[in-house]
Amino acid sequence: MTQAQDTFQAAAELGLSRMEKNVLNLVVRGIKEDIDASVTVPAGSNEQIQFNNNGEFGATAELTWDPNVGSLVSTNLTAEEVLYTNSVQGTDIDGFSLNGAFTNTNGETAGSIEINGGQFSNPNAGVTGAGGNVLITGGSGPGLNSVVDGGNVYIEGGTAQNGGAHGSVFIEDIELLQIETTTAATAPRFTISPTTETSSVTLDISCVDGASLANFVIEGNGTAFWVIDSSGRVFPRPGTTTMSTGHLYIPAAAGAPTGTPLAINGSVPLYFDTSVNDLYVFTGGSWVKFSPAPA
Repeated sequence: MTQAQDTFQAAAELGLSRMEKNVLNLVVRGIKEDIDASVTVPAGSNEQIQFNNNGEFGATAELTWDPNVGSLVSTNLTAEEVLYTNSVQGTDIDGFSLNGAFTNTNGETAGSIEINGGQFSNPNAGVTGAGGNVLITGGSGPGLNSVVDGGNVYIEGGTAQNGGAHGSVFIEDIELLQIETTTAATAPRFTISPTTETSSVTLDISCVDGASLANFVIEGNGTAFWVIDSSGRVFPRPGTTTMSTGHLYIPAAAGAPTGTPLAINGSVPLYFDTSVNDLYVFTGGSWVKFSPAPA
């Protein structure tokens, strides 16, 4: 029985008259109707999240919650201040993008996007630690029986419009930039060691195992062809009488040179006349010929 029927039965057992029973029944019924009227039926469909819609409950298919997997689904999610996320995943995601907020049209700078590694902090003196890394990798997949190439990583400055300058990519506040081709211990690496904005930048291409003493090595198919060592000497790899690669090439054509090369302080350009086998060097504002000695 309902609560009203229970109450009416209790009144009958107390010996109340029929009139008193009817009055009591009306009172109980009115209370029940007031209670039913105060119960709000959820808006929308199952799993849709309720929100205030002009003073009433509202819902939309674009904002849902799946209690079985603990998944919040929103077709357009905006974070006014800071958005923290451990992972971004889902079914048939074509792409995921983070865009800085747009600003007004009065020449202001568009909103920035900052991606920072985890910050280490500890109030106890003497405790050491390291900040978390930022890892950005191209897309990959198991491929199963197919061949899958790794996805690329692009870092580009903002595109210019209406005559503006293209945005730059800045790498700041670092002690060492290291780009490794693989994770192998002996893989070639490319490192840049800047000091200050007004000083030069040290470019170091070597081997991570420290086997090479060279500061700058130009290689092809695993063979070092040109070296700039720590003393500033520039030289090709050692020559042999049977070598077919690694030679030094200079400009050559049939006929004496007539053009004026651009000057480089402390250096002179070379040219070879293939029609008469003459070697030229540009010095003192003109080409000087060095003819080969008679055989």
